[in-house]
Amino acid sequence: MKMEKAGLICAKRVFLATLALFFIAKFAFSQTQQSQTDLMDVVTLADSLTQTGDFLDAENLLLPLLNQAIASKQLSFAVDMLIRLGINAEMAGRYQKSFEYLNFALRISEKNNYTDHLSEIFLNIGYVYFDLKQCRQAVDYYRKSIEVAAIRRDTLAMIKGLNNAGNAWMTIDNNADSALVYFEEGFRLSEKVDYSTGLLVIGGNVAQIYLLQEKYNLASAMIKQLLLISPENSYFLFTRAQIEKVDKKYFDAISDCRKAIVNTGSVEFRLALLKELSGLYISVGKSDSAFFYLSGFTTLTDSIHKAEINGDINKLEAQYQNEKKLRKIEQLEKDALLKQRRVREMTFLLIGVVVIALIIVFYYRNKRIIVAQKLEIEARKRTEIENESEIRVARSYIEGEETERERLACEIHDGLGGMLTGIRLQLNGLISDNNSVKVGELNLVASRIHDASAELRQMSRNLFPQTLVEYGLNAAFSELVESLKRQFLSPGLYYYFSGSEFRYDALVEKQLFRTVQELVNNALKHAVAKRISIELVTGPDRIWIAVSDDGTGFDKAVAVKGIGLRSVAERISSLNGKLEMVSLPGEGTHVTIELEIERLDV
Repeated sequence: MKMEKAGLICAKRVFLATLALFFIAKFAFSQTQQSQTDLMDVVTLADSLTQTGDFLDAENLLLPLLNQAIASKQLSFAVDMLIRLGINAEMAGRYQKSFEYLNFALRISEKNNYTDHLSEIFLNIGYVYFDLKQCRQAVDYYRKSIEVAAIRRDTLAMIKGLNNAGNAWMTIDNNADSALVYFEEGFRLSEKVDYSTGLLVIGGNVAQIYLLQEKYNLASAMIKQLLLISPENSYFLFTRAQIEKVDKKYFDAISDCRKAIVNTGSVEFRLALLKELSGLYISVGKSDSAFFYLSGFTTLTDSIHKAEINGDINKLEAQYQNEKKLRKIEQLEKDALLKQRRVREMTFLLIGVVVIALIIVFYYRNKRIIVAQKLEIEARKRTEIENESEIRVARSYIEGEETERERLACEIHDGLGGMLTGIRLQLNGLISDNNSVKVGELNLVASRIHDASAELRQMSRNLFPQTLVEYGLNAAFSELVESLKRQFLSPGLYYYFSGSEFRYDALVEKQLFRTVQELVNNALKHAVAKRISIELVTGPDRIWIAVSDDGTGFDKAVAVKGIGLRSVAERISSLNGKLEMVSLPGEGTHVTIELEIERLDV
C-alpha cells in the first residue's frame, strides 16, 4: 500500500511538472493572448493547491514559471511568482524559506521601482512575523505596507494594513491601546470610502476593545452604527446584548441573543449564546426558560464532546420543577442513566470484540510488513554509516589541508618575508649613505622588494587568516572585504552582519571562510561583478550566510563540474550544511549557506 501511495504521489508530481513545462514552452514560442491565458491557468492551479494544503505541488508548479520569467527578463511576473512562493512557504510553516522568496522579490521591486508590488511584499513579510509571534517586527512591516499604499493612494490596501497591525498588537502583545489607534484609523478610512467590509470587520474589533476598556457608551454607539449596515449580524447583536446586560436591560439583551442565535452558523458561537441566554433568564427569574437554554447548551456540548450531562442541570431542574414532579423526574433520570450505562457497556463490549477480531486478522499481515520495514531500516543504517565514513574522510583531508596552509603561511611570513625585509632595510641604508652607487636604481630595487613583501604578506593572510583564529568570522569577513577592495580597486564590495559574536569550532569557521573567499574570488575574477554583497547571520546554534553578485551568472549544470564550485559543495557537505545556488547566465548569482551547529560532530 505504501509503495502504491508513493507511486501515485510521484506520478501526480511528474504530471504537474510536465504540465508547467508544457505551458512554459507554449508561452515561450507563442506570445499570444491565448498562451498567456493558459499560463495564468497554471498560476490559478498553483494557488488552488496552496489553499488545499498541497504546498510542495504548488511550489513545483511555480518554480519553473519563476525561472522562465527570470530567463526572459519578465521581472514583474517573476516578482509575482516570488510573492506566491513566499505565501505558499508561509502557509506551510517554512518561515525562513518564505523570508528568502519575499526578500528576493523586495530586492527586484526596489531595484526596478515596482511600487505596485511593494505594499503586498511588506504585508506578507508582516504575516510571517505574525506567525512567529514577533509583534513589533510584524507591525513595522505592516506600517511599511501602509506607507507605500498611501503613496499610491490605495485606500483598501491601507485599511488592510491598519487592521493587520491592530490585530498584531491585540493578539500577540495584548496591547489594546496600541491596537485601538490602528483600528480607529482603519475604521475612519473605511467610512471615507464607504467600504462596508472594512467597517464591519474593524468596527467589530473597535467595539470589543471599548468593552474591554469599559467604555460602554462608545461601544454602544459603534454597535448601533454597525447594525445599520448589517442588521442581522449575530456578532454585533451579541455585543449589544453584553452592553445591555451591563445596563441591566435584561429583556433587551435576551431579545438580541435570541435574534443572534437564529442567524449564527457557528457551533462555538451558538454555545456561547445558549449559555448567555440561560444566565439572562436566571437574572429575570425565569428558571424554566433558563433550564431550556442550558439544556440546549448541554445537549449541544454533549453532541460535540460526547460528555455526560453535568450537575448544573440538576440545579436548574430543582428550580424548574415543583415538589410533586421532583421524584418522578429523579426516577426518570435514574432509568435514563441506567439505560445509557447498559448501551455504553454493550457498545464497549462490541468494540472490544471488533478490535480483537481486527488484531487477529491483521497480525500476520502486519508481521510481514514489520519484517520488511526492519530490513529497510537496516539498509538505511548501513547507508548512513557509509556516508558518515565518507564525511570523516573528507574532514580529515580538509583538516590536513588547513594544517599545511598554516605551516606554509608561517614559513613564508617568518622565513622569506623576513629575508626580504632585511634586504630592503640594507638597501635603504645604502641609499641614505649617498654612496656612488646609482641611487635611482637602488630605489627601484627597494620598491620592488617592498612590493614583493606586500605580496608575500597577502599570500600569507590568504593561506592562513590569523584574524579568523583570533577574532572569528565577523572580523575575518570584514578584513577580507577591505583587503579585496584594495587589491581589485573595487568599491562595490559590501558586508552585512547581524547576530552576536559567537565563536564556533575552528574547522567550521575555517571552512566557511574558505567557502566565502572562493565565492567572492569567482565573482571578481570570472563573473565580472560590479556589486558583491556578503551577509552573515549568527546564532547560538545556527549560521546563515548569503553571497550575491550582479555578474554574468552561469549555467549550474555546466559550472558545477568546475573545481571551484565542487570544492565549495564538498566543504559545506563535510559540515552537514545546506547549500543553495540560484544563478542564470546574465542574471548574477545568489548563494545561501545554512548550518545547524547542534547537528555537527564538533
